[in-house]
Amino acid sequence: MTTEQIVGDVNEEPSLEADQAYNQAQEEGAQELSPNLGEASQYGATPPPITNVKLAPLPCGIVLFDHPDEVGNGTAYLPEVPAQRVRSPNDLRNDVIWVSNLSAFEEKIQTHPTLRSGYYFRVMLADIAHDMGIQSTRDGQMHPDDAVKVATIMTRTMTIAARAYGWDVAELGPLRVQESFLMKDIAKMLPMPPAPDPRFRDDLVRALTQAYQDASIPDWPAPTYEPDSVYVTLRFNRVNYVQQLIECPMPAGRDWVRIDNVDMDENTLQFCVTHPTLVKATIEWDNATNEMAALAAYGQAGKKRNTMRLWLAQPELSWISQHAKVTISTIWLDKSGYRRLPPPARLPGLFTAHPEACLSYSAGLVAYNHWQALASCTWNRRSRIEESSVWATWLRALDRAMMFSMALKAYEAGFHVERYGGGALRLRVTRDRLTELAQFKEKHGFMYPDINSLLHRHELG
Repeated sequence: MTTEQIVGDVNEEPSLEADQAYNQAQEEGAQELSPNLGEASQYGATPPPITNVKLAPLPCGIVLFDHPDEVGNGTAYLPEVPAQRVRSPNDLRNDVIWVSNLSAFEEKIQTHPTLRSGYYFRVMLADIAHDMGIQSTRDGQMHPDDAVKVATIMTRTMTIAARAYGWDVAELGPLRVQESFLMKDIAKMLPMPPAPDPRFRDDLVRALTQAYQDASIPDWPAPTYEPDSVYVTLRFNRVNYVQQLIECPMPAGRDWVRIDNVDMDENTLQFCVTHPTLVKATIEWDNATNEMAALAAYGQAGKKRNTMRLWLAQPELSWISQHAKVTISTIWLDKSGYRRLPPPARLPGLFTAHPEACLSYSAGLVAYNHWQALASCTWNRRSRIEESSVWATWLRALDRAMMFSMALKAYEAGFHVERYGGGALRLRVTRDRLTELAQFKEKHGFMYPDINSLLHRHELG
């Protein structure tokens, strides 16, 4: 099919009959598809109205076990409360959510309802400390005074989340949030993304899933170790970054059409990067350097078994086509065009009513988990595989596009890029270039970490 034929198709307005057929197919397929979505949909059912919720804090402390592998003796920290030595998780107060230095796979996390892993906020304890210029080991151990500071940040985070989403924590306390990650409790409050037409659901979801990439970890062609170097993760202000992503237009998802056997000409690529499209394409890096191909990290998400990337969403296609040869063979086109996310899917009104929220690190953690809830795959119980939605694929593609531009700037400045994504850029830097890194951070608008504080506290040793 030529570009002229594609343009002719997309310029036709969807008919009333097409809309009626779509709605009928949705109704007929709803009962069949519901088991795939889990309890009340893994993206969350339409949230109930918030009515007269009594405002209350939701305490969240830190428990640092002396030996995380043993889950025995440790120290528990809460804001404005003396530190408490514990012999096991059984000694912890049951009216507090406890973020620990345990792995998310630790069995004790499942058996103690108020105990969470160090990845509860989708950011490791050590990374939170790193952002704030606090000295911490890789397993989260830190000075007692610093642990209290981090516990204060976490209590504020949970209190903001409870107020933003209308959780009745005054009555239920920590029992109101029962999931292993904050993003999963937030997901229950969000609307579902547009469901594909059941008549071609599996094909479209397969394309969306193969276009999904949640992290970018370059696989450099040669070892690049430098002596006396340190790792630093630059991070944007999370509230502002998430707001920017969520405000981008998404495919409306109402009228997908598949175009096979594309006869690619000089206009095909331009059409695809200016319309809501998913494309199946061959990517060739022959005209790019090995370093540029590695930096793009196409299909390199740092997993033991990365998802095979055969498809690209329009935001990713736009920048990859500037660095590689792209040959398109199949197109999924949403003829219903672009739309903004519905209001219930955007950041809660608490953020828009208080612009100063962007200054709060705790509010940033809530915003980041809100974005994670929208931009994560879900588990299909029937087929036993993870599947992506149109929102998740587009948000990840937008994030990759934005962060690749930052990674490219860092690479051109001579810094070694370890990974990027989620508004963060992890670099390896020699100590004698830390001043340059601080200047790079300031120039490109990164907010964290406090590099000067980290140097002062010898965190980068």
